[in-house]
Amino acid sequence: MEAIIVVIGMIFAYFGYSTYYKMQYKKQKRQEIRKSFGKKPEPKEKDTKKIRFFLENRGKEAQVDDITWKDLSMDEVFWRINNCASATGEQILYDTMHNTDSTEEELEELEESVQYFSEHEKERNETLECLQRIGKREASYYISPYMENLEVSKIGNITVYRILQILPICFLIGLLVSKNIFFAGFLAANLILNIVIYAMMKMRYENNLAMLGTISAILTTGKHLEKVNLEEVFAKKLSEPLQALKKAEGNIEKMQSAQETMLSADMGALGDYLLGATLWHLIAYEKSIQMLVQYRKEYMEIFETIGKIDMAISIASFRKSISFYTTPEFWEKREVLLEEAYHPLIENPVCNSINWNQNCIITGSNASGKSTFIKLLGVNVILAQTIHTCMAQKMQLPHTDIVTSMAVQDDIMSGDSYFIKEIKYLKRMLEHLNEDRCTICIVDEILRGTNTKERIAASQAIMEYLCEKNCLVMVASHDQELTVLLQNKYQNYHFSEKIGQHDIEFDYKLYPGPSTSQNAIRLLEYLGFPKKIITEAKEKAEI
Repeated sequence: MEAIIVVIGMIFAYFGYSTYYKMQYKKQKRQEIRKSFGKKPEPKEKDTKKIRFFLENRGKEAQVDDITWKDLSMDEVFWRINNCASATGEQILYDTMHNTDSTEEELEELEESVQYFSEHEKERNETLECLQRIGKREASYYISPYMENLEVSKIGNITVYRILQILPICFLIGLLVSKNIFFAGFLAANLILNIVIYAMMKMRYENNLAMLGTISAILTTGKHLEKVNLEEVFAKKLSEPLQALKKAEGNIEKMQSAQETMLSADMGALGDYLLGATLWHLIAYEKSIQMLVQYRKEYMEIFETIGKIDMAISIASFRKSISFYTTPEFWEKREVLLEEAYHPLIENPVCNSINWNQNCIITGSNASGKSTFIKLLGVNVILAQTIHTCMAQKMQLPHTDIVTSMAVQDDIMSGDSYFIKEIKYLKRMLEHLNEDRCTICIVDEILRGTNTKERIAASQAIMEYLCEKNCLVMVASHDQELTVLLQNKYQNYHFSEKIGQHDIEFDYKLYPGPSTSQNAIRLLEYLGFPKKIITEAKEKAEI
């Protein structure tokens, strides 16, 4: 009797500890959710290969091409913004940041969602807890390509499997009614055949079953989000497609539940094959795939809605984590107005303002801030039109495309030299121009890959050509000759520095007019180059 009491006590202790552990784990996760909001994200890894799958599989060319994305270090900007709780949210945010064609209505809808989650802490935390059901498991990143190619996952022969599933029942009835041993032989042969078929299909079936578990996690998350007091627009977008996929979700859950029950039972693999002899799993799996094919559009609507919910919370968190921000104002003028703008990746940024209503040239000495300034312009133009957020006190701009030519590198594999690569970048920029939509063109050190005489001549010709097109151009250059040659067509701005006896001080502020200073030789001197080099350089510079 005492032994029984001890055993019962141990069972209760086990379940008590298990329940306590789960409660503590949930409590810890809730605390992590609350603490992470409004903080700078610290990702464990910065690999966007998996995150790109949705962008690459959606069948639409991104407005921000890969060259511009790389030039502006947009992967780093993405990781600075990305505080998503799920792989789905990460993929939707990454895709959104590549596309500047959102209408003002779509941006306003996004703004309402961001404000909602900023102001409703309880609903935000409940939503984040739901999103953690998806999490960032590996398979979650492959949902988009998997759904796109669902037909490949079919196992086929469903009619044959149904017949083979029914036959054992017929043989069993025949055996019980007639007591004829032949029916027992047919029954045994039928079951053996079914087990062989199941064993042959098992590997392919199990791989896809694991993916179906991830597919199901999206539907389960959608169901739980329906119970949260979400913004009305999200509730509507989830309700109808979830109803359409209700049967598919139930089918997948039954299949997984049966699999887990059989494998966790004492019979283990034997139980799995006994169930496999009925071919129930294969038929249920095929039925689930057919339902997903039928309601693929509705499923992806749920996927995207969940991703947008996660993205909205991430944007709200990003806004809280930065010094200040504004939402953009759009106008028809071919003009960009920025007041006190800064770059989101710089910890203690210097803010600058510009009324960019004319093509312009930015000059200035080395390390004075030219490249950072033109990058903050490009980044803010993209973020204004994608996540409705600008790092500035005020920003007004037209709906516009953006194309850059900045971080040019030799391409050893293709055999392209620096100059060839650069002119290809510039040609792509010219080919992008159109009369229907303004294009912002940003170039850092135009044609620096060739000799001075041809660089000045070719740069002048390209920049004059751009004056005739529907674009707004900003060129950063060391070639002060261009400021003179194009003074009637391009506005001039510059960055400068204060040169002391022992150091150079940069203020990183934008000033009107062309630059009149140079500091390359002085920088060599401060970095300790041999005096002979410095002396000869100064003499040649004065010639």
